[in-house]
Amino acid sequence: SVFTSTTSSSVTFSGTSRRYNFCSGTKWYPLFDYSGSGTLQINGFGDPLLYGNEVRRMFNVSGGGTLDIAGVTLADGYAAANGGAISCSSGTVLLEDVSVTGARADRSGAGLYGDDCSLVLNNVAFDAGYAGDNGGAIACDGGSLTMANAALDGNEAGNAGGALYLLDCAADITDTDATAGRADFGGSVYAQRSSTATLAQLNWTTGTLSDGVAQIGGGVYLAGSAAYPLEVRLDGVTVSTSQASNYGGGFYLSGVELELVSSEVLNNAATYGGGGGFSDMSSVNMDSSLFDGNNVVFQVGGGMLINNSN
Repeated sequence: SVFTSTTSSSVTFSGTSRRYNFCSGTKWYPLFDYSGSGTLQINGFGDPLLYGNEVRRMFNVSGGGTLDIAGVTLADGYAAANGGAISCSSGTVLLEDVSVTGARADRSGAGLYGDDCSLVLNNVAFDAGYAGDNGGAIACDGGSLTMANAALDGNEAGNAGGALYLLDCAADITDTDATAGRADFGGSVYAQRSSTATLAQLNWTTGTLSDGVAQIGGGVYLAGSAAYPLEVRLDGVTVSTSQASNYGGGFYLSGVELELVSSEVLNNAATYGGGGGFSDMSSVNMDSSLFDGNNVVFQVGGGMLINNSN
């Protein structure tokens, strides 16, 4: 199907695959609800606008189906639950050349929420999203996230992960920046492995995590346990100019095995400890990495505060 004018509609179907093309100048108000083993394909030509009007989610996929979106802007989606613009449950989401702006979710994943899904994103932008709970831009709850050439800017969460929230999620991220995020825990990024998750890990190659604000972990909050540590590798990543009102201006670690390679932790600040980073019950292995210009107001650890760690 091809849409060339302003249209408001709901499309619900299951089983078979479908493709919709949206042309330049389109401002459409859709709700696609797809369940099945096929593919819902959305193609944009000339960057059409798909608009939630601050009252509806645009896409819902479940039951093993695939949502494949390319070349569109998703604006002002809203959900009273998870996934203000896109929600996925036991399926696959493919996004390429997609912008998601102004999305809101009362719970988690303002722009994109995945529950045991495979999320594959390339050349995407998420900005000005807000989640009442977790993941002001993206929340991955189980499953996997593969993301490249992304910009996550100015997103906020009421609890954890101002831009990105990863719970028991295997994440592989490259050439991605997360900036100006806000949350209580992990201004830019929050990642956690629970005791039952065997695949949870985070690999981030090349990018900037900057200007995050949180109570704990102004830039990044990473958590696992002694028995089930979260494995994290940051390669060519800069964590900078982030602030924590309590601990860990740049990053906060608890039950984590962190490898820092060719990375920089610069000009971060915390009030009570670990201006650059706070490490608790964790191991940190650094190779050709730099801590500089970090600050703590009270107590100790301007660069990094190490507690029961190595």
